[in-house]
Amino acid sequence: MIGVLWQPVVAHTGVVLLLVPAGPLRPRRADEHFAAEAAAARDAGHDVALANHDALAEPGGAGRAVARVRDDGGGAVYRGWMLASGRYAAFAEALTARGVTLRTSAGQYRRAHGLPGWYPALALVTPAAVWTAGDGEEEFRAACERLGPGPAVLREEEFTGGFVLRRFERFTSAEARTWWAGGTCRLVTAHPDTPGNLPPEISPAPYTALIGSLGLPFVAADLAPAR
Repeated sequence: MIGVLWQPVVAHTGVVLLLVPAGPLRPRRADEHFAAEAAAARDAGHDVALANHDALAEPGGAGRAVARVRDDGGGAVYRGWMLASGRYAAFAEALTARGVTLRTSAGQYRRAHGLPGWYPALALVTPAAVWTAGDGEEEFRAACERLGPGPAVLREEEFTGGFVLRRFERFTSAEARTWWAGGTCRLVTAHPDTPGNLPPEISPAPYTALIGSLGLPFVAADLAPAR
């Protein structure tokens, strides 16, 4: 069994503009965590623009966050910190107002970001999960009953939408992060939480059809062998 964990990712695949977070102390420079990628994009002949991540995280701050992005009538990809789905939608809308269209739409981002969006396609290869639509105790108890007895994980720290409970699995090694574009795995790396520990012999091939069925342009899937 392979446990598949999830987060959305945006990769650069030949579009005209790469958006990265600006540095919190040097807003005219890329955040140091993404500076190397921004430099690589420029070296390859692509444009780079900076977004104010702190503004993106604030209600109503999306317009201010993209104030330095020029109106060029083109497409863009975003490589940056995770955003809540609502914040990403506001980000996309603010960019559209400036003539810039994100390659990953708000709907696609929501599908990748929230477990209910991607779980049906990957249920066979990921720990069992149930979720609620709201935060009521009765709903939560009903979800626990659906999952059944045994250890579970309640995710995550930031409450968005409803409760998510997942069957607890014991993995036999660290996770590998796989990076997908257009339904094809382009890269396998160590997980950011364990950068010096790349699990051996994890092949993304068995998951190509499943991840392709999501219809998402960019995906990051974490793989690990389980007992």
